[in-house]
Amino acid sequence: MLTAKRIVVGPLSTNCYVVYAEESGEGFVVDPGGDPQKIISFCQEMDLTITHILNTHGHFDHIGADNEIREHTRATVYIHPLDAEMLGEPSLNYSLIYGQAYRVTQYVPLEKMQLCLAGKVWEIIHTPGHSRGSICLVTDSWIFGGDLIFREGIGRTDLPGGSWEEMKESMISFFHRFQDDMIIFPGHGERTTVGHERANNYFVRQIVREGTRW
Repeated sequence: MLTAKRIVVGPLSTNCYVVYAEESGEGFVVDPGGDPQKIISFCQEMDLTITHILNTHGHFDHIGADNEIREHTRATVYIHPLDAEMLGEPSLNYSLIYGQAYRVTQYVPLEKMQLCLAGKVWEIIHTPGHSRGSICLVTDSWIFGGDLIFREGIGRTDLPGGSWEEMKESMISFFHRFQDDMIIFPGHGERTTVGHERANNYFVRQIVREGTRW
């Protein structure tokens, strides 16, 4: 059985998730955007073996504790190749706006579209729009969506690397692919479901009105 622990971190209240198998204690971290000690303390408390650190995209509020979590766990940091440049450049990951200069010093660009994590096969889905290299991680009934979609909202597309046209295409593919009972763990805010967003998300409904397909 898998457990997903949400830890809200950083100046933008980002959802970091520690996902782990209860029996084995093997796990991974999604979007450690800040407050590394909060994340490390939980992993120590649960005696977890963290094997991967996965960034859904390269903005500072999702990568801010990458270095510390990697150093503590010896896990490898992964990101989509199209966002990889952002990890080493504060002007691209926007940490300079908050008076910081975040640089992730060691990482591996994601080249496989599947990973075995915590005893499950996870699919990596490229969902550009919020950034060029935004991804979702999917297994069984769970989706870790980063800043693609929130509860009754979607990620912004006005930053460099963002694209409303790409966001629309990602949304079309997302809602065509996933059933209503799939649980979405977003990058900010409370969890939701595909069905709730299909019925209640204004932005999703606008995309439908523009003649998109699903």
